[in-house]
Amino acid sequence: MPDHDRKRVIAFLTRQEMEFLDKIGMDALFSTGFKLSRIDLISAVVTAVMESKVTGEGVASKDDLIKRILNGIYREIERRKFPRLKKTLNVKYRGLESMQPQKEHEVTDMSVAGLRISCTREEDLPQINQLIEVTIQDPDSKEEPVKAVKAIGRVIWVEKSPQKENFFEIGISLTYVNNKDKTTLEEFLSVRSLL
Repeated sequence: MPDHDRKRVIAFLTRQEMEFLDKIGMDALFSTGFKLSRIDLISAVVTAVMESKVTGEGVASKDDLIKRILNGIYREIERRKFPRLKKTLNVKYRGLESMQPQKEHEVTDMSVAGLRISCTREEDLPQINQLIEVTIQDPDSKEEPVKAVKAIGRVIWVEKSPQKENFFEIGISLTYVNNKDKTTLEEFLSVRSLL
């Protein structure tokens, strides 16, 4: 951003926060010779948050905002690390130790490393860090029986959908997929990316 576009903002930071900014600036200076001012550092943080597409909708505290920012950054890292393709797949899940029937939802985003699912019932929401059993199916499959991927996943984040009212989104990292199911998962992604 050109300097003439900058607006003056007065921020009150704790001593620990100031020392953290100064340490990043000194690390840059000693490792590359490039001097980062506090203004550059704060601007970089704001730009990173903007790129993670974080919104303030539903944020009720500073802690809520911190969680929202960390989730947004995590999703951006995952998106860059593993190309994520928009899918229309069905997913069922339940707690790893649960004997309850699996709850069925729709996959809204997916890669070989994880998925995002949409949920309308607050009582169906899992806990963050909960291990779950996941079954993913392609509703357009013509095969009998329908191909399915079974995996173990960890719930990374849960939040209200920014796009749909009364919807929740759940981010799941796939922690274990056997080789056969991993091949099927890759087939789902490659075939459906051509549609």
